[in-house]
Amino acid sequence: MTRESYTDNMGVIDSTLQRLERNEVTMDEMVETAEAFAQATTFCSSRLDKIEESVKKIFAKPEA
Repeated sequence: MTRESYTDNMGVIDSTLQRLERNEVTMDEMVETAEAFAQATTFCSSRLDKIEESVKKIFAKPEA
């Protein structure tokens, strides 16, 4: 499943962590759950890196 937004991917991360904390992930679901979690964390990390670079560029501009 492709999630296009940061919010959607954070939802996957949050719900996965909650399910793991409550021991709701079965062994049969573990690989699929881990793959979805990895994709979501990669997406969010990449998005945050891009935002950080944009913010750095904004603040690096000399004032006129």
